[in-house]
Amino acid sequence: MQMGNCADMMFSGHTAITYLTCPRKYRFIIVPVMMTLLVLSKLHYTGDVLMALIAARLIEYELPLKEKSEDEPASEEIE
Repeated sequence: MQMGNCADMMFSGHTAITYLTCPRKYRFIIVPVMMTLLVLSKLHYTGDVLMALIAARLIEYELPLKEKSEDEPASEEIE
């Protein structure tokens, strides 16, 4: 990181983690802005952030995260 690069991986972990942890209704704003800033700051290549977006989407498709809904009762601890 001191030399100005991020280990030169095939895809950006910054983009993938942001995509996976960002609330769905804000993704269309936050993720593209973050991707653009990473490319403009020369921390990642365009291909890195695009591959991360594809990889994160596939991860989300294969391992969907269950979102908590208000209709579900609170889970009770099993003794």
